Amino acid sequence: NISDTSFAPMLDFAELDLPSSFRPVLKSFRKPMPIQAQGWPVVLSGRDVIGVAETGSGKTLAFVLPTIKRLQSEGLLGSTILTRGPLAAILAPSRELAAQIFDVVKKCTLVNNMRCGILFGGINKHRQTKLFKNGTHIVVTSPGRLLE
Repeated sequence: NISDTSFAPMLDFAELDLPSSFRPVLKSFRKPMPIQAQGWPVVLSGRDVIGVAETGSGKTLAFVLPTIKRLQSEGLLGSTILTRGPLAAILAPSRELAAQIFDVVKKCTLVNNMRCGILFGGINKHRQTKLFKNGTHIVVTSPGRLLE
């Protein structure tokens, strides 16, 4: 219940206080999309959000950027952290959606020297998990593969 708290929308990317390395990721946007502007303040406060918006409305960046921001602000991006396993997991209902989300996560993590990975069914799980041997900051996964 967030009715007891007022969250002002973030109407400019500068309000997120992201490193300049994110500029290439954000270059296709003039300003935050409505789902981002409304969602970021709530997510960054540590609360859960259920957001509903049309395809192409910026939903993925609405949760990926605050996730990376949170990892950065908690000092969790150093290479020694990678031995602890993924620091964030993004659960997608299907392998197709997991792949779409992973593409966005990959763009965001590449510019910040972070590692990400993807796990989903239909591919040999041992081959997939080998990719995590050197550590991963963020994993995108489907429910079935997560349970395996």
